Amino acid sequence: MEATLKPINLVQDTLNICNQLITLLKDENASLDARDVKAVENNLKAKSKMVAQLEKRLAEIKQFAAYIKADTQATALLKDLQAALSHYSTYARKNLLQLKAMHQSTASFLNMVRDTIAAQKTQTNAYNKDGKVAQSNANTSLINKSI
Repeated sequence: MEATLKPINLVQDTLNICNQLITLLKDENASLDARDVKAVENNLKAKSKMVAQLEKRLAEIKQFAAYIKADTQATALLKDLQAALSHYSTYARKNLLQLKAMHQSTASFLNMVRDTIAAQKTQTNAYNKDGKVAQSNANTSLINKSI
């Protein structure tokens, strides 16, 4: 453990990161409900950074569990951290489900557009070798790409 980071500070820091992440997930879930894709994209880097910080701190707590258990204040704060982690898990699951649903609806819409365009046949007028107008059918298609 870092010399300046006492057990209580480690747990408190982890709890703060977890609470910030919960707030960010609540905001992102509200943005997903409102279909505000820009807000979701803007939160992506901050969310990734906070998740990495949380994972690092949780690993440190696990590594220094004996020191934390010896500190009664840190041990008491662990209960708050456990409750916050439970809330985080709930919001993270909801966030994941909403992101998957948004991705699926976007993919379905794009497939519908592609299929509609493919179903339409454009008639092209061209001259045949006798100099008369000949009708031909050309198919329009989009390249199918996953998002």
